[in-house]
Amino acid sequence: MKSLEQKFKVLKGLTEKNPPLAGHHLRFQRKLERHNRPALRLANWLSIAASIILLLSLTTSRLPATAKASDSLTLAYEAQIQSQLNYLEVNYQTTFATPLQDIKLQLYDLDQAYQKLATKFNEQNQHPLLLKAMIENLQHRLDLLNELELALEAQKENNYENSIL
Repeated sequence: MKSLEQKFKVLKGLTEKNPPLAGHHLRFQRKLERHNRPALRLANWLSIAASIILLLSLTTSRLPATAKASDSLTLAYEAQIQSQLNYLEVNYQTTFATPLQDIKLQLYDLDQAYQKLATKFNEQNQHPLLLKAMIENLQHRLDLLNELELALEAQKENNYENSIL
């Protein structure tokens, strides 16, 4: 207990000698807000749900139930993808318009590939491997959006820190 108190005294002395840089509180608050966003947690739940639906679809012999499961999964993923894209547009459109346009083109290409997979899925008696490919396509879209958000946030922080210096 005494060693902990001693460490706090040493740290207090260091912070009194070297106060944090201007804007420290604001940068710390932004990091806290970024880590407390529920969108990423929802993506994790969607991945778990996708895995469960995939396992159920592989074990079931009833084809209409598989089609209904894939439709509900598609709707859930597409809602999450649209939500994440809207968030990025609202928060980064003014500063980073070009990367957002690029990601929209990539999402469009992935959507076209998904539509082809969905057509094959319905034509080929709902083959489980096609369902897996469809799920991976949707997960790839979410991953792209999440990676873009992290990159844009890092760039935004770098721009902010460079403007302070």
